Amino acid sequence: MKQVCVVLVAVLLAGCAAVHRPRALSPAQQAVVAQNRLPRLVLGITRTEKPAYINTASDELINTLVRTGLFEEINYTSLLDKDPDLVLDVHTERQAVHCLTGPGLLGILGLGFIPIPLPDEDHSHSFSFRRPEGSDGVRTDLDQHSTRVVGWLVEPINILPNWSRRFDENRQADRLKYEIISRQEDILRLIGKEDKE
Repeated sequence: MKQVCVVLVAVLLAGCAAVHRPRALSPAQQAVVAQNRLPRLVLGITRTEKPAYINTASDELINTLVRTGLFEEINYTSLLDKDPDLVLDVHTERQAVHCLTGPGLLGILGLGFIPIPLPDEDHSHSFSFRRPEGSDGVRTDLDQHSTRVVGWLVEPINILPNWSRRFDENRQADRLKYEIISRQEDILRLIGKEDKE
C-alpha cells in the first residue's frame, strides 16, 4: 500500500510542470559577451569532500561550463588528460531538500488538478579560478533560483513569456558565460595574458 501511495503522488505531481526560465541577457550584457578575449583554456575542477546533506553541485557546474563553449576541456583535475591551465575551486553549498510534505499533501487532496508551486530550485553557482600552484583566485558568482509549478492544469502557464516545461539550461549557460567574461581581465591576469595597454 505504501508503494502505491508513493506512485500515486509522483503521478499526480508529475502530470505537467511549468518552470520559470532564467532571464535572457540584456543587449548590454550581450555586448560584454561579444568582447570575449579569453583563450581556450583547460579547466581542472577540485573535488570537495562535504557531508551528505551538502550539495556542491560540481557535476551540474561542469555541464553548465561546457555549455558556455568558453573552454577547451573541463573536468575534475584527476580525470584530465593534460595539466590544467587553471584550477576551479567550487564554493557552492546547497542544503539538500529531503521532504516536501506540504506540496505532497496538496497534491493528494487536489488530485493533481490544483497547480502547486514548489520551493524555489537553487541553480546558483559560486567558484574561483586560480593558478594550479597558487591560492589567490578570481571569484565568480551566479545567483539563480527558479520557480516550478506542478499539476495537471499548469500547461497554459507555459504559454507565458519566460516559462517552459523544463529548466532552460541554455539561458543558465548564457548567464554564467556573461559572469565569467565580466571577470576576464582578472582571469587573463592569472594566466599572464592581461592587456598591456
